[in-house]
Amino acid sequence: MVNPCDAKEKADQVLRLLKSTVESLGCDLVLLRGTCLGFVRDGDFIENDNDIDVGIISGSLECLGEEKEIVSERLLEAGFKCPNPVLLAGQEHWWAHNSDIMFCIRWIFEFPNAPGFSHLCFLKSFDEVTYNEETYNVPHPVEVYFGYFYRPELYGGVGWRTPHLRGWRKALKSP
Repeated sequence: MVNPCDAKEKADQVLRLLKSTVESLGCDLVLLRGTCLGFVRDGDFIENDNDIDVGIISGSLECLGEEKEIVSERLLEAGFKCPNPVLLAGQEHWWAHNSDIMFCIRWIFEFPNAPGFSHLCFLKSFDEVTYNEETYNVPHPVEVYFGYFYRPELYGGVGWRTPHLRGWRKALKSP
């Protein structure tokens, strides 16, 4: 597996193809989690983040059933691969054609460890971020979304605005 940050040209191509494929079907592609954080905070992929995180939404609702099948078929036609189409916490891991770039597609937006919580509260409308002259949807309001998923108490007192969030343990051990 190749980190998107280490193969930006390939990762950029994958993301553009994914976006155009999904949008050609009338669905929305939205950046989530680490990909969203990196693009909004740093203007780039996060170093050491091993995947591209996206959600696919149909009419501001979860893309399920027949719609999911149609989108999946189109992604396969475009050269994407899903070697194990098992939903794990509402997401599937897909691979770009002829690439070691992995991306996680979230089809279901219920947060598995919080009964009654749904990502959909952040996906009724979108904020936007521009990356490499391409505009991408991100959750709205994006700062509240980050505040929920990257709370300082979960990351040793370091909030989402602090770059290189994955290195917080190392930073805390330094004198």
